[in-house]
Amino acid sequence: MKTPLFVVILFCLLQTVQVYGADCDCYFVEGYFGGAGDTVSNFYLYRDGHHTPFLTEGKMDTIRQITLHDTLTSDVYAYLQKATMVKQFRVCNWRHADYSRVYSLLARFLTLERFEVCDRFFGNVQLAQIASLPLRTISIETEQSLLFNNTWKFPENLTHAYILTSQRLQFSKEFSRRAGIVNIVIGYDAAKGFPHGLDKMKHLQEVAFVGIATMNADAALRELLPIASQLKSLDFSNCGVEIIPSSIVKYTSLERFYLIGSPLRHGAGILNSLPKLRDVYLFFWQYSTDEKKQIRQELSAIKNVGFDD
Repeated sequence: MKTPLFVVILFCLLQTVQVYGADCDCYFVEGYFGGAGDTVSNFYLYRDGHHTPFLTEGKMDTIRQITLHDTLTSDVYAYLQKATMVKQFRVCNWRHADYSRVYSLLARFLTLERFEVCDRFFGNVQLAQIASLPLRTISIETEQSLLFNNTWKFPENLTHAYILTSQRLQFSKEFSRRAGIVNIVIGYDAAKGFPHGLDKMKHLQEVAFVGIATMNADAALRELLPIASQLKSLDFSNCGVEIIPSSIVKYTSLERFYLIGSPLRHGAGILNSLPKLRDVYLFFWQYSTDEKKQIRQELSAIKNVGFDD
């Protein structure tokens, strides 16, 4: 079985911090410009003020994606205010506590669908400011606690969420009740508790746990039992899970199961009891040929069993 596309995307996302780290030697804005003719693919703003030529005002409606790294200068801010059709906006390694210019731009982009931020200081104050945007996708990497609360204006629009924090993660009852989230990728501090409210998202179908080193997978699945019948995909990535949680037998609608970054020591056979499970993907580079053969034999009822090869 080939590596699933979402696994490749997830791996790339996890590399973002390394690629755009604190040692970046330039400040720049990178833009993706659609359309044809004299549009340009991207432009950069360096510390010395040098940048590639801006688009003419007549072509501003071709901008679809903008990424800000480190800072936003006055001239670029004024220039980007003229864009009208931006769909994706990213902020990486922001070095300022003040997000006012960022949110001023976001409010102008009426077609905005996706917002991504990689900022260790991004917290509830900043989260509240994007709550008025009709986003479909959010991606947040931070070192602050996050609470998705009742102030979120368009939770039903939000269908995909990628949220990694080294602190606590919570969803209020009202937010969870109204949320349209179908797919969620989360990382949090397990010592501070399972994300409150996750078990009340009635549209949720796919859950991926990422980088939770002290995670008790069985306890996590017991927390999600209220929505077990609606979940179609479960993923444990770099969570130290080596045994299939016994409570997984309650997840009778499960179609896909992923265990990434940890070896499956034993207990694989329990997955055979899930009537709709068709795909099991195990990514761990130290599996021997004999171990792969044994696991495939244990999972005799599963149509597709894939490894990292």
